[in-house]
Amino acid sequence: MSSYQKALERAYHSSIFQKNSLVEMVRGLKHITEEEIKEEQERLAELLVHVSAEKNNIAYPMKLNRVEYRGYGVSLEDSYVYKFDSRVSRWKRIAICNFNDLGKPYEIEVHSNGYFKRCKLHECVAWTCTEELPKHPSLTEEEWNECSESVKKVLQKELEIFFIDGNHYNFKKDNLGWIYR
Repeated sequence: MSSYQKALERAYHSSIFQKNSLVEMVRGLKHITEEEIKEEQERLAELLVHVSAEKNNIAYPMKLNRVEYRGYGVSLEDSYVYKFDSRVSRWKRIAICNFNDLGKPYEIEVHSNGYFKRCKLHECVAWTCTEELPKHPSLTEEEWNECSESVKKVLQKELEIFFIDGNHYNFKKDNLGWIYR
């Protein structure tokens, strides 16, 4: 048998192997349900949002009172809230609702569970950009660390955000602080 014939035989067996593995792949695809396909699409879409947020220096997801708002994030550069537009795979800044109301902190509207919710912009920035909320002043560091998460949640309901420089229109993350009532 010549080397040419051996090469043809190897190619033939290789193509049979590839054909068989392709058949197995198709058989495997038949076992995937519509629900599994939808779950995988959602997982990939969420991954796209995370990667895009990291690339654009956006803290994602936006949080408010420990509730996460998927599709929304806070820019770490300008402290505005952005919404991810999946149609164009881009972050778009959300407009401020009460821009002309003097004396009131800025508010934005976010869409959640089929409803629009009005949120104070400085609260969105503070909750999203704060890694760990401060401990309650009546507890020692050791007592605070021993507290369960549910107890911490109850105690942290007394938390209030304040503007360090007193200017309600300066909602940058460096100008926001936490204080217990």
